Amino acid sequence: MNDFDLADGFLFIAPALFLIAFLALWPYIYIRIKRGSNQFLFVSAFFGTVVITTALLQAIALPFGIFMIKLYPQFQAQGIGGYLEPFISIFEFIADWWVILVYPSLYLFLPPMLHRRYEVFRLTSAGKGRS
Repeated sequence: MNDFDLADGFLFIAPALFLIAFLALWPYIYIRIKRGSNQFLFVSAFFGTVVITTALLQAIALPFGIFMIKLYPQFQAQGIGGYLEPFISIFEFIADWWVILVYPSLYLFLPPMLHRRYEVFRLTSAGKGRS
């Protein structure tokens, strides 16, 4: 067995750690590239928005998880689970994979949306001319 065996997980863990580090530093990298002011405020606003969005999306996805854990087994025991099969795949997808769908788009699109919304970061042309 060599050191780079897929069973050891090295080929998956190394890119995953790089991706996690890049995503953690992405807001700071973005504001440095754009040469904006108030960098700490920008990074704080970014991570605050991520926390609030995560809490709201978790509140939206929680009922789907509760349905899959508590109610669906009862429906199957009563024999009406077959009628719900078209919805079950959607519920499972939402309950299990909402984080995978939301975080990449949130990390990529949130910094540009923040600097367009708030001129305090002086990233837009309207904000650069003011003192």
